[in-house]
Parts: sequence; C-alpha cells; structure tokens
Amino acid sequence: MICGLLYKKRAQLFNLHPLMGFKKKLRNIILGQPQKMVVTMHKRPDGDALGSALAFGKVLAQFGHDVKVVSPTAYPVFLGWMPGIEEVVVAETTNKKELTAMIEQATTIFCLDFAEYHRLGIIADEVRNASATKMVIDHHPLVEHMISDGDQLFCLPEVPATAMILYDLLVDMGMEKAIDEDMATCLYVGVVSDTGFFVHKNVNANAHLIAAKLMSRGLNVHNVHYQLTSNTPLYRLYFIAHAIAHRLVVLPEQHLAYFAIPRSDIKKFKLKTGDTGGLISYALNIENIYVAGLLTEQKNSVHISLRSLGNLPMNKLSEAHFNGGGHMNAAGGIAFTTLEAVGKKLEQVARDLLQQYAVF
Repeated sequence: MICGLLYKKRAQLFNLHPLMGFKKKLRNIILGQPQKMVVTMHKRPDGDALGSALAFGKVLAQFGHDVKVVSPTAYPVFLGWMPGIEEVVVAETTNKKELTAMIEQATTIFCLDFAEYHRLGIIADEVRNASATKMVIDHHPLVEHMISDGDQLFCLPEVPATAMILYDLLVDMGMEKAIDEDMATCLYVGVVSDTGFFVHKNVNANAHLIAAKLMSRGLNVHNVHYQLTSNTPLYRLYFIAHAIAHRLVVLPEQHLAYFAIPRSDIKKFKLKTGDTGGLISYALNIENIYVAGLLTEQKNSVHISLRSLGNLPMNKLSEAHFNGGGHMNAAGGIAFTTLEAVGKKLEQVARDLLQQYAVF
C-alpha cells in the first residue's frame, strides 16, 4: 500500500512537470496515422541507450508505425542477447544509400539518451539535415542541445536513466499495458545499466519502484543479471588480468588511478565493442582513489571514460579538457593526441580538481 501511494504521488508530480507540451505531442504522434519512424541512440551505446531504443521501437510498432532502430556504431557484445537486437540497424556497417534513404524518408526521428548531434557520429549530418520532426528524450545535463523547443525536447537530468523517463511517459499516457515481457526486459537493462545495479549515487526510490513494476510484466531478472555480469568470454578475462597487471597507473597521493590501453592490446586480445566496459571500476574500487579513468587508444584518437566518488564533477572535467561531457560521477570524452599525452593531461587536471575540492 505504501509503495502504491508513493508511486501515485510520483505520478502526480510527473503530471505537473513544465514540459507537458512534449507529452501531448508524443501521444498524438503515437496514436496518429501510421508513419515511418527512426529511433536512434548515441554512438557506442550502453544498456540505457540501447534498451530504451529497443523498448520504444516496439511500442511504436505496436501502434502500427514502420520503425527502424538505428545505432551509429556497433553495440557492446554483452548486450547482443537483448530482445529485438537482431532488428537494430548498425549505421557503420550499413549501405550508405540505404541508410540515408531510411533517415530521409522518416517523418519522425526519436533521439534517445543524448541531445547533441555530435554523439550520433557518422549519421549526425543526416539526422541534422532531415526534414523529420525530431523528438529528444534524455537525462544528461544539457550543454548545447540539438533543439530548444519544449514540445520536442524532454530532458530530466535528475532522473537516473532514460529508460525511467520513457517508462514514466508511457504510464502517464495510459500506455502501461503496451509493455510486454520483452519491453520490460529492455527497460530494466536501461535502469540497471545507468544505476550500476542500484548502487550508484544517482539511485532514488523511483528506480526501485520502476524495477518492481517491470518485474510484474514478466521479465526474468536472473537472466538479465546473468547476461550482463556472469557471461564473460575467456579472452576478455585474460584481457582484464593483463590490464590490471600491466596497464594500470595508480597515483595514491593524488587519489587517482587509470588504465591506459594501447591499440596493440585491442588487437592482441581481439577485443570487440564493449569489451573494455567495467574495467574502470577496478581503478575506482582501489582504496583512497576518488577519480578513475579509462584511456583507450583508437586509430586517430583516444577515447576517455571518467568516474569519481562524492561531488567531484567528471562532466565538467570532461567538458573543459576532453571535448566531452556526461554526469557528475560518470563522463566521457575524446582527445586527438597520443595515449601518453592524455595520461599526463589527466594526471594534471585531476590533481587540480582534487585540490580545488580540498581532497588533499
């Protein structure tokens, strides 16, 4: 009874949110005449981006729309079991003409878990120039967003996961019954991915309430957790051991630890998209470490992931120094220089940040 009252109260507050124009427009689109739609996500999608897109794509299809779920890049291998994953169009491996036609012919494009065109990678220009109505659902703090119209942008940075926003929208529009077991599974993956299985600082009561509601739709929680945490390929285990032994830099006096992964390691262990995911946690879990990094060398750049404890703002650090952004305790960026140079830069800016926040 108490949970039910809390949930009702939450829904009432949700109804009062100032971005009501978006919900009205979204409902009209979903219940309107069938049309061609694209649901897309940011490049190198995580569980929240992919789970939200798969779930929402199925909702739209249930209402008769012709839907294409598009990922700019390959998704992580550990998410390859998700319901509907076989229907995802991976832009980087799709014929350019077919991909362009798909985007050009869409009358509505839904952008989930991002609000900046550059996060679309190779399809950024196509989506930017498309005549389709663009509808953005996101939970990242806005830096410079693709649209400013409140009828087309629904961003709640205080919500732990885009999947949670999507679930609330569906419930508030009276579409909860459309959520079947497969959709519940995809949304649950989104919730646990962006809350670190309910242990991150962003976790709130509503995350648990939504998880409980999704469980009531028939999802197999044990299977989800097995697929995400216990189904590790042997080659990836060897890589993790190698990285901890040879690629981990620990600076205890600076409360900083980071992995620097060269391209040679990626080739040696034949790593696939997402295989470095979770590695950064080993650095952050070290005693007296407050800032952790994962630097992964690409062909012409270095991909940067940052994590922190407490109120140390990784999003601001990434925005200021690594062409990126994200959340306070989890952010990412990119640098067009050498792996060694990025490591030295991270050591410098992290030291300055820790001094600014009087950590030492």
